[in-house]
Amino acid sequence: MNTPELLAMRRAIRTWRERWSDKIARDLEASTPELRRALIAEVDALKPFDALRTKHFAARTLQPLFADWCKKKEEELFTAAESDLQNQFKRTLAYRSTKGEIDIDLKKDVLLNLAGAALSGAATVATIPAIVVFSTASAGGILGLLGVGATVLVTKNIVIGLVALIVLAVLTQKRFAKGMSKTKARLREEIEQQIQERIVYSKKQPSLTVLLIERIEETAKKLLGELDNAA
Repeated sequence: MNTPELLAMRRAIRTWRERWSDKIARDLEASTPELRRALIAEVDALKPFDALRTKHFAARTLQPLFADWCKKKEEELFTAAESDLQNQFKRTLAYRSTKGEIDIDLKKDVLLNLAGAALSGAATVATIPAIVVFSTASAGGILGLLGVGATVLVTKNIVIGLVALIVLAVLTQKRFAKGMSKTKARLREEIEQQIQERIVYSKKQPSLTVLLIERIEETAKKLLGELDNAA
């Protein structure tokens, strides 16, 4: 192979490398809103029971969505890059599947707030018999000896008990709603962080973007090495 041909092939390989490195980075960054919408939709539909078991919810619902999306994008970009490579150089890329994971690690205080709200609700329900019994006992007991009508006192005390019950129920509902809101907000923050670190870029670990670009660079390096050996 003469020198002009070698130079032309080296130039074509470098062009392929730069083009696909840039395309992978731009494509993944532009595609993340799709993943974000899918994950946040699941968070918005979070049920109270799942809010008490956020790690289980993340593993059962968020993790599969995240991993499937990463795998789909990886295969899509990899297939396109390989097709382009085959058309130009009759070569293939060495396929090594990556693994997309999302690790939700919520602070304990949010979980405790939710648990506390649930327990408060249970305590409120538990007070109903006590209120009714106390009211009835009061009407037919000491106050009854003072000549006050039992029917009037029973009604009055039950009303007071029900008002107290309603107040407790409202407070419990507000507390639980606040806890749910905090949990959803924390999940959204975690999702944003995971998308940035696991897909776009992170100093802590290789992102999907970095891993795919590394494969492109490894392939280009191998092809350039083959040309050097053929020279």
